[in-house]
Amino acid sequence: MRVLMVTPMVDSEHNIFGFIPTWMNALAKRVEKLQVVTLGYNPETSLMKNVTVYPIKRNTNILGKFISFSKIMFKLLRGTDVMFCHMFPGLALRAATIISMNHTSCLLYTSD
Repeated sequence: MRVLMVTPMVDSEHNIFGFIPTWMNALAKRVEKLQVVTLGYNPETSLMKNVTVYPIKRNTNILGKFISFSKIMFKLLRGTDVMFCHMFPGLALRAATIISMNHTSCLLYTSD
């Protein structure tokens, strides 16, 4: 199974989101490929070989981030079996409009 994950941060040293790489590595053990779209990425974070991270451009305005996210999503959704959005309901909604064209399932996880 090929999984696309959208998450706020991939950085094992981050004081709030430091647990996310642990989740990713646990999920990567169970899937063929894990592709991750994120707003922040520390390339020194230890990830399994079948994990690829695609950071959204940060040094741009909101429109630039939206365009960057959309380009990444259109590229990655080909061949994706399921998408998992961790937090960011807004990004999940935007992604849902893209994935509906590919008949891909989407799961949103957020604590509220």
